[in-house]
Order: sequence, then C-alpha cells, then structure tokens
Amino acid sequence: MGRFDPRVAARFDELFDAAEAHGVYVVVSLFAIGFSDDTWRSWADNPYARERGGPAATARDFFTDARARGGAERRLRYFLDRFGYSSHLLAIDLLNEPEWDGRIPESLWIPWAEDLAAATERLDPYGHLVTAGPVGLHYNLGGDERSWYDSPYDDLVQWHLYGAATYEPRAHALEMTRKVDETRESGKPVFCGEFAYGGEDPATYDHTHTGLLALAFSGAGAVAHRAPPFNVDSDELMTPERGRQFGVLADFLAGLDWDRGLAPRHDAGVPPEALHVWELGAPDYRALWLLGPARGYGAPVAGARVTVRGLPAGRYTVEWSDDVSGLLVAAWRLDHPGGEASLVVPTFVRHLAGRVTPTYPRPACAGTTAGAAQKPRAPARSRPAPAGGLPVAARGR
Repeated sequence: MGRFDPRVAARFDELFDAAEAHGVYVVVSLFAIGFSDDTWRSWADNPYARERGGPAATARDFFTDARARGGAERRLRYFLDRFGYSSHLLAIDLLNEPEWDGRIPESLWIPWAEDLAAATERLDPYGHLVTAGPVGLHYNLGGDERSWYDSPYDDLVQWHLYGAATYEPRAHALEMTRKVDETRESGKPVFCGEFAYGGEDPATYDHTHTGLLALAFSGAGAVAHRAPPFNVDSDELMTPERGRQFGVLADFLAGLDWDRGLAPRHDAGVPPEALHVWELGAPDYRALWLLGPARGYGAPVAGARVTVRGLPAGRYTVEWSDDVSGLLVAAWRLDHPGGEASLVVPTFVRHLAGRVTPTYPRPACAGTTAGAAQKPRAPARSRPAPAGGLPVAARGR
C-alpha cells in the first residue's frame, strides 16, 4: 500500500494519449476489492489486505479501518496529480461492483464513497465527475444504491447488467430500458458501465447492438465490457466487428439535431408479438428505433406501420436506415395535417432506425391534398459502415 509502479503509470499515460488522439473519453475505476475464495478477484492479492502488509484484515475492514481509508485517499491524490491533466478523463469511478467483486453491502460502501468523493472535490482542481459502479438495484446485500444515486457527491448514475435473462437480444434491449426508467428519478445522467455476453453470435453481435441502441434511445449512455470470454456471463472481446456497433450508433446520433432538446419515449407494456418502438424527439422532430416482435425475431418484418403521436401540421421527410450498416434504406415525403401520423415501415430484419424531420414548406401541387399518402422516392444518399470501432463518445456526443 502506498507504492505506485511507474511502469503501470506509463501504461495509463499511453491510454490517455490514445484517448486524446482518437476522441475517446475515459472512465477509470479507482478501486476493486475482491474476496478470498475467487482467484480472479482475490482479496489476498489486494495491497490493502493484511496478507500483503496492509492494515485491513478483511475486505470489509478496507472501508472502515483508518489506515486503509487514509491509503485510499493518498491513492486518489496520486491519480489526480498524475493523470488529472487529461482533457479526456471523463469521470472517476470510485469502486467496481462492490456486491459482486467484494460482497460488500451498500450500507458499508456508500458512506466510504461519499467520503472519498468529498476528498475528490477538495483535491481535484479540474472538478472531474465522480461515480461508482455497483451492480444495480436488482442485486443488493444491505440496503440499495438509491441513497448513493441521490447523494450530492454522485454525479453520474451507473449500474451494470449481466445474466441469462438478458442473453436474448430483444429481452436485453427491454431490460436496459427498464433499468434506465428505474434509475432516472435522481435527475442525473444514467449510464450502463458494463454489459457483455461471451456467448453472443459474432456474425451479428446483436447482444451488443441492442444494448447500445436501447440505452441511447432511452436517454442513457453505455460502456460495453471488453475482456477475454473466460466467463460466458460477462465477457467478450472488442473485435472490429463488435466495435462497429459503436461507430454506426455514433454516426446516427451525430446526425440528430440535439439543440431541439430531444426527449426519450418508448412503448411501455407492448406485448411480445408486437413491434416495439423507441423515440428521441421534439414535437416536430423524431428519431425512431424499431425492434421486431419476439416471435420470429431475426426473420424479415414486412408491412409494419408506426404511429407517431402529436406531430404538428407540416411537410416532413421520413428516412429509414439500417442501424447495423448505417445505409439509408428508404425515404419518403409526408404532408401531414397534424396529430397522429401513421408511418409506413420498409421491410427490415431485427431492428431499424428512422428519422422524421421537417422540410421547408412548399405549395401543394395541383391535384394533391394535405395528408396525402407517403410517396416513395429513391434513397438520397448512402454510405458504407465506418471502418473503425470507436465508442459513442469518440464522435463527440
């Protein structure tokens, strides 16, 4: 405890240099605790443990022992002094998965996190955001995270999502949105700090894809976990093919007009046999994400229609794009009298993205009427999927 390896620090320098070069923003987890019967997360290898010359006899003592708490603050000070300069250090994650990574109850780690966050406020001249990475409200050992989410010391609401109930991509998307809704009450930004499934299909990476899209269209952020898949429940390598899911989403989000104050909405309580629709929108501007029905998921979905409510009267362009490749699929003009608009959806597989954007009004041609049927036209543009695999933040969103 208290000795810092310059070789490890140099690796962090390389990470921040790469982040700045490629526009990636980094969240660094400062502490992970471990427990004695797991060699992957071993408490005996923790420098704060008594077996390593530290002051803490048990993992729980790490949060209460005065010497251990003092050592944790010195480590925080070293990190800020050494790496706080970086413009691409987005946030400091004080603690990784205390429930799974150390079997630490919320009643023990939350007061510790608040004290260390207060120290960050004193020590950090740049005022970096502070968060902590618990598993979430679905798994608790003593209380739950809501007091931390509501704490003035927590800047970002974070949770992680794994488990067999989310292996199926459609179920994964719905659970992501449910958890965003469950944890947005604090009024702070919400993000999923980890998700992955080592058994997902590498031909589609649909588990990664549906997680990212559901989070983005629920008004939340995402960091997908990357590690060798020695644990099928929690790990997957970030191959270029998997990374492209981030790149296409980044491009889609970068093309939206965020000055309109886009707000998330989704169809709650939709039966499994129905199409599920997410929106990011303002009254006269909508971004849409469609997810195919549970039955036959993966087969083409043909003849679908989507209802957009409360769309003001005007002329709009409706564009549909493949949310995996980024290519434009179809585009139509919509002359709308106001109120509900029923949009024709082109045939798609699994999921599809769309935009409804206002166009400059022009006089109607002779023989046409307001609210005329949508008229297909040739796609205005297309582009290949991006070659890189950069996270969403890499594109400046």
